[in-house]
Amino acid sequence: MRSAWTAWPWVEQHRDGVSFALHVFPIDTPVDPAAHLLAAGRLADDLGFDAFFVGDHPAWALDPWLHLAALAVTTRRIGLGVNVCCALYRHPVLTARLAADLDNLSNGRLILGPGNGWDANEFANLGLPFLPARERQAALAEAIEIIQGVWGDEPFSFEGQHFPQGTWRDYVFHATPDRAIAHFRALIEAGIQYFIAETMDAMDHDTIRLLATDVIPAIGMAGSQRG
Repeated sequence: MRSAWTAWPWVEQHRDGVSFALHVFPIDTPVDPAAHLLAAGRLADDLGFDAFFVGDHPAWALDPWLHLAALAVTTRRIGLGVNVCCALYRHPVLTARLAADLDNLSNGRLILGPGNGWDANEFANLGLPFLPARERQAALAEAIEIIQGVWGDEPFSFEGQHFPQGTWRDYVFHATPDRAIAHFRALIEAGIQYFIAETMDAMDHDTIRLLATDVIPAIGMAGSQRG
């Protein structure tokens, strides 16, 4: 059954094809992990990957927004995303600002994948309560509403259970919400994204090249033959 959602432009763009994203998580790269992550992002751009993702674990991994900003100005065409961007680690207004700035810096290449978090130890290390799953999901829904609200052209007020009351009138985000918060909806609606080498060591550039030259073409050929 077709979803009742109004399809986002990003979803429509990829609905009838297969896209390939590289998700790099250099926690096993002991020497200069930031440089290796950036090199992997530039290599993925050169090799034709559709998107490059990093995780959101500020308590024990590289900050995603800082490093994606560096890639925004050193790559040409590849989509850049935080997967998964935990909506409870930052106030939604701060996430809205980071997302809008990265989207503009990259000329519209942001793919924002919000989630509700899962690592209880990380919540504790950040001084945040680890709520039950149902409550974290409700907080995620509130966060998305706030993000979309402050991206709009009109003053926005919100009062929720998980985020305090606020009214935002004079913020200028210059956001492009049709290109953001589309990643997860696309996965649910169309199932079109393959996540390749989800926990890859960022130093392993030979594996990235192998994926681009052998694995991805083989998957694409198999898909076209089934169609």
